[in-house]
Amino acid sequence: NNNSIYGIEITGATNNLIINNTARNNSNNGIGLITNAHYNNVSGNIVTNNLDTGILIYSGSNSNTVFNNTVTSNPQGIYIYAGYYNNLTDNTVTSNTVYGILFVSAIENIVKNNKVTSNYHGFWLSSSINNSFIGNLVTSSTNNGFLGSGASTNNFTENIVTGSGNVG
Repeated sequence: NNNSIYGIEITGATNNLIINNTARNNSNNGIGLITNAHYNNVSGNIVTNNLDTGILIYSGSNSNTVFNNTVTSNPQGIYIYAGYYNNLTDNTVTSNTVYGILFVSAIENIVKNNKVTSNYHGFWLSSSINNSFIGNLVTSSTNNGFLGSGASTNNFTENIVTGSGNVG
């Protein structure tokens, strides 16, 4: 809590457990899996009021599990940048000021059964391909439920989008 950069950061490390922590009021990200962090488990955490991203998976960090976290009141809730084969399941992502879940250059990730509510954008996909979005609930996005730019061959199955401002 109240750290100068990250609440919790894992860089270039594998097989770590980040479970049942609170990452709050940090000047950058709450939890970061940075540059080649693989096979880590981020579960049961409360991640709130960080100045950049709640949970960041960054730059070649692959095959991580992000499960059952509560991510609220950050600019970006969960952000995957150039990450592959990650699994985001059963997270609650609420009241983030810009993006609930943001993918940039993300490939073959699975996003399943997440509750994404009251964010400016629910999901935003940029230059991301072959991701699967299954059974997510997206409600009350100020602007868009799901929106993509340069995104292709993504699979959307049994998602529910309600009460979004512009694009479902």
